[in-house]
Amino acid sequence: MTISRKIGLHQIATRHVALGKPTILKWIDPSTGDLAAARAETGPECLFVVRFYQSTEPLDKPEQRADEWVARHQSKALALAAVHPNIIFEGYNEVGDGSIARHARFEIRRMERLHALGLRAGLGSWGVGHPHESRWGEYDAMIAAMRPDDVLCFHEYWRDTADVDNNWHVTRFRYHGIWEHVQGRLIAITEAGRDTMFDVVPQGDAGWKKTCGPDEYMRDLRRAGELYDAIPEVVGVTIFQHGAIDPTWKDYEVREIWPRVVAEYAAPVVVEPPPPAIPYYHSSRQGSAISYVILHDTEGSAAAAQAWFRDPNNTSQSSSHVIVTSKGEVWRLVPDELAAHHAGYGSIPGVSVNINRVTLGLELEYPAAPASPAWPEAQLAAAAAVVKGWCERYGIPRERVLTHAQVDPARRSDPRCFDLAGFLDRIWPPTPVEWLPSTDAATLAAINTGDLGMMQDKVRWWTEEAVRQIEGGGVQRGLEILRDMVQVDGGLMYEAERAAEN
Repeated sequence: MTISRKIGLHQIATRHVALGKPTILKWIDPSTGDLAAARAETGPECLFVVRFYQSTEPLDKPEQRADEWVARHQSKALALAAVHPNIIFEGYNEVGDGSIARHARFEIRRMERLHALGLRAGLGSWGVGHPHESRWGEYDAMIAAMRPDDVLCFHEYWRDTADVDNNWHVTRFRYHGIWEHVQGRLIAITEAGRDTMFDVVPQGDAGWKKTCGPDEYMRDLRRAGELYDAIPEVVGVTIFQHGAIDPTWKDYEVREIWPRVVAEYAAPVVVEPPPPAIPYYHSSRQGSAISYVILHDTEGSAAAAQAWFRDPNNTSQSSSHVIVTSKGEVWRLVPDELAAHHAGYGSIPGVSVNINRVTLGLELEYPAAPASPAWPEAQLAAAAAVVKGWCERYGIPRERVLTHAQVDPARRSDPRCFDLAGFLDRIWPPTPVEWLPSTDAATLAAINTGDLGMMQDKVRWWTEEAVRQIEGGGVQRGLEILRDMVQVDGGLMYEAERAAEN
């Protein structure tokens, strides 16, 4: 058995293990002595990733904060680079999507300052699932400013052995919407391992020791190494963690297994068959492109639907890519690249293959008939976000988001009591008509001829649009529409009435 040399160590404090000769090593706040001893063991080819811990990571003034970061750490960074030139320096840790614009500016400035000192940058240090694939364009300027030896840094965790093969968690950067921006750049996974995952029903736990023993975790690392080995851009992966004093991280400690990892670096390669990756029924898309989304309802609890999608008694082997609960929780079941079995008895004009191969299925939690409650706002908002992400990722237009009832009308009526047009307006908001001001010749002509019908149509349209916006959560926009209607169209109505009277 073997483990890829791309599987390296994430070191926090005092080292108590042999390092071997991995391709990568990460260290939090190392001394020059620490680095010199580690380099003597790993050799010069190993990339060292250094992060300087800061209790606060402000982004209110991005360029100023980048200057402060460099001023605070440059003497230490220069000393470390003198010991081991094959080194990069990470910045802030796991910045959320709400700060993307400021983070990009911070990283550009920090990178410029590091380059001026002759140092290499480790950029991003993004947490699992960040940034969202629809927002990668906001980092394009940062990526364009990189030198060839700078490195993009990601964090990737999984919940169990099967989840290692879930590329929503592992090698997520290969997803459409991300890969187009990062392909060809050096990539390092600077945190990895087992953790609790929250993009479905919370599964796993905080640290590998809570969910498995050493043998099983070694299988995780072997499989992860195989996946990362297949991607030339990946320099290496640092497994979190060794050496932390803080008890928060005790269940991530790899001290007891690391001698086995190092011993397997030089072992002969033996390819083990991967464990079953996905517990829910699925099949191959057989090369078909994703081009439609189909909406369903569960006719029962989300938990019951999830259990049914892997139940041996489910003879039709039905399943779905995603369930959205009534509380707005998003449970991801079958990865996009595989076909879930959600609409195989239906048909779509122009599609000659089983439509499961070209569609993504989304189940909305909804009680069984005849119960017909209103759809919760939290659920509709979460579902719209999922569908929007899919449509942006795969280039799916509005008219290709369908209901189960549309593709299988003889057998299905779901989702019941569902306003499809209103739901789609959340993703593709209708463009308000920009009506001409009262000084426009056409409007004046309508007033002069007493065309009250035109004015009344306008007021009715704007009122309906304001209601749609407010019901969809856009209260501020709805109020703005009403205000503008009163100020403009209301005035026109008054003028038109006066014209008619005269």
